[in-house]
Amino acid sequence: MVSGTTLLDKSFRVIIADGQEIFRNGLQSLLDGLEGFHVIAEVDNGSDLFQQLRSHDVDLVLVDIALPKLSGLEWLQSLYEAIQPSAVILFSDSIDRDLLLQAFLSGVGGFLTRDLPKKVVTEALRCWQRGSLALTPMIAATLVQSLVSKCQELEKVVREITRSSSHLPYELSPTSIPVIADQVVVNSVSDIALQKLTHQ
Repeated sequence: MVSGTTLLDKSFRVIIADGQEIFRNGLQSLLDGLEGFHVIAEVDNGSDLFQQLRSHDVDLVLVDIALPKLSGLEWLQSLYEAIQPSAVILFSDSIDRDLLLQAFLSGVGGFLTRDLPKKVVTEALRCWQRGSLALTPMIAATLVQSLVSKCQELEKVVREITRSSSHLPYELSPTSIPVIADQVVVNSVSDIALQKLTHQ
């Protein structure tokens, strides 16, 4: 970066990817009024999005999580391989706690719902422009709650594993105990932890 310049001085090249024309037009209009953002393409499906990413240098992708021609959530990994996760701001019709947590653990630049007022989206984009995450206080609170819940689940798993490992067959020879202990712990982790994992 040139000395004396900031992120606010940069013009970010943006792709809007959403299946609804009226929503794309709304984002286009919003970005036209924001200094530092330049929309280079609008797409309404995943195939066109990846084609645009292959054809252009892009700084930011505003993408609907339910973009047509993309199945499941596996496409997110392909998106992160095409452009760094911090350059992706996801839009969704609702807040799914597991999806939200997965998104931010992957390093996305933001997560917003599609029903937010123009003023809120503008401030979120300005936050991203300054190098922070694009989200709202409600989404941030949901994210924290999800993290706390996952930590509590992990703590419970550790306690269950500790209890399981205390029931080792000590009547066996001393040399065999370490091997069996390791296997019991591994089995406990597999049985207990897998039950806690979501599909994501």
